[in-house]
Amino acid sequence: MASEHPARDGSRGQDAPFGEARLRVLVDSVPAMIAYVDTGERFVFCNRAYLQAFGVTEPAALGKTIREVVGDATYEAVQPLIARALAGHTARHERSQRWPGGGSSELSVTYVPHFGEDGRVLGFHSLLVDITERKRAEEALRASEARMRAISDNLPALVAYVDASETYQFANRTYEEWFGLRPEQVVGRTMNAVLRGDYAKAKPHIGQALAGQLAVHDREVYINNERRHLHNIYIPHFGADGATVGFSILATDISERKALEHELSHRASHDALTGLPNRTLFRDRLEQALERAKRHGTPLAVMYLDIDRFKAVNDTLGHQVGDELLKGFAERLVRYVRTTDTVARLGGDEFVILLEEIGTEADALLVADKVIAGMQPGFRLAGAFIPATASIGLAMLAPGSFDADALLARADAALYRAKAEGRNRCCTAP
Repeated sequence: MASEHPARDGSRGQDAPFGEARLRVLVDSVPAMIAYVDTGERFVFCNRAYLQAFGVTEPAALGKTIREVVGDATYEAVQPLIARALAGHTARHERSQRWPGGGSSELSVTYVPHFGEDGRVLGFHSLLVDITERKRAEEALRASEARMRAISDNLPALVAYVDASETYQFANRTYEEWFGLRPEQVVGRTMNAVLRGDYAKAKPHIGQALAGQLAVHDREVYINNERRHLHNIYIPHFGADGATVGFSILATDISERKALEHELSHRASHDALTGLPNRTLFRDRLEQALERAKRHGTPLAVMYLDIDRFKAVNDTLGHQVGDELLKGFAERLVRYVRTTDTVARLGGDEFVILLEEIGTEADALLVADKVIAGMQPGFRLAGAFIPATASIGLAMLAPGSFDADALLARADAALYRAKAEGRNRCCTAP
């Protein structure tokens, strides 16, 4: 019968899963330096890694004090931790260690007190882990982050990272330059808290990014009390399992581009001299007005106008004065119509007015009378008085006819009749 008394190695006989020899093999296989020290600061146990690191043999280490084995410099560095462990407290720190054989390592040091059954400290376990590679990786990461921070802080764009809970984890310095928010005031806050009133507009695009799709949108914001246009790109970030864990934000100020696009669009659709809609834009608005009139049965009128004896002004006073007369004429036309009406310059001294929902022909004639009367004071340009007047041809939309060319032809014919009858008057198309 097997003995019921425990063996000296702590096992319960030959069938115990671990004896001292097996435990020693295990401890020697651990990639860490392990030792046990008693209350006299003497080594009771050291594993192979510990002995090799300090360049000693087991016989030379066991029974010796920590100072004797590791040297004065190392002992002075760890003595406060030793005192803490022997006082019954776990002590941890990280430090650099120069080895007797040359070279150095970064170590994570942990001293764990060992208590007896009566609660007294009997010694402590020492665990030293080489964290050199981890430290190098951390330093490389810090350097990389510093480089990325330097780059992102000097980009003329907002750069940020938001996690799956819509909380900022990174924000560059542009947030402070544009919105007065330091990066540390942004990080840790939700997009809702930072964007405030603009959050509702951004929410669909945030959802798109967190669903794993690239989201692109433009929005207007106020930067230093000036309205600006931002082009926003949300780039999803995926975890190892393929799930979306957040997204990066890149927002650039495209206000100048938007202004240029608007200017080019305006140039393409407006007269360069007077700023009025040109022939192309007028034709587009007329077609749309005819569609509305057809759909709702509302009245509509077109007036063709030109400046009486405009050629004589150009010939006698020059084209520069003629251009000033065209601009002054255009300004007065706009003054005598509603904001819902369209005044356009077709070219030369030819203008056209589109009157929607004008009522009757009599109502349209009232507008024509205002225009004619408004030109009566004439214009004073380049020190000369120019008694410019207007001739107008008026055409109402005929019942059942929604042809733009036919309507314009009728107004044009009425204009010729007004000029033939003596100018400075309005004639209506039959």
